[in-house]
Amino acid sequence: ANLVEKSLLHLAAEPCRKLFDLIQSDFTPLSLCQDAKPFLDEIAKGELFDGQLVTYITPLKQIIFFRLMKQLSEVYSNMTIENFEAAASIVPFSIAEKW
Repeated sequence: ANLVEKSLLHLAAEPCRKLFDLIQSDFTPLSLCQDAKPFLDEIAKGELFDGQLVTYITPLKQIIFFRLMKQLSEVYSNMTIENFEAAASIVPFSIAEKW
């Protein structure tokens, strides 16, 4: 929000801008993680800013995962583990349940 207010978002690398847009504005609970994956993969390559953004992959996945949880809770009252694992595909279930 402050990035937009201060007009700083245009200075961010493209995959970061795309992730920001996806997390902040899109309501896509069943495809959020799949939509975010290409941008996370691009950041994880380490080619942006001499690899300095790679350390943010896990925190970004956590943010996306919790956004997914919030969106799912607004739409579904229950969901099978299999469907949840498919929706939360950017993180293994064994890690997600510890968050």
